Amino acid sequence: MDPKNPGLLAYLHPAMATVCLLLCFVVLRQGLAQRRARLRKTPAPAGNLKRHSSLGPWAVGLFLASLVGGLGSAVALREWAPLGTWHGRLALGAAILFGAVWLLGRKLLDNHKALANTHGVLGLLALFLAGVAAMLGLSLLP
Repeated sequence: MDPKNPGLLAYLHPAMATVCLLLCFVVLRQGLAQRRARLRKTPAPAGNLKRHSSLGPWAVGLFLASLVGGLGSAVALREWAPLGTWHGRLALGAAILFGAVWLLGRKLLDNHKALANTHGVLGLLALFLAGVAAMLGLSLLP
């Protein structure tokens, strides 16, 4: 494949990443609702924790799949060095943070409630890095 014209396949990773970021924002909103209820000592919206804890792993998994797709796209379609751009480096950092968020979330479900703030802060930081990586990725589109 010609690296100067990778074709429509080059848009698969950005499309998947866009869906992933939208899902991450939904999960963030649910997490913020949980936090608000915890701080106010009021009940969270019905079913919110269940939705948050079931959609969260999907968002992390989709982000990791998108990262692998982006690395594959860079190497196979564009003939770039893996992680040769700030877009890729920040996405890798976000993926590591999302992995940590997922692990902390599992511990939270096992009643390690002291980790709630760390889980939230790391999740917000991961989403911020992913958003910056997305903005940088716009300039890399063919």
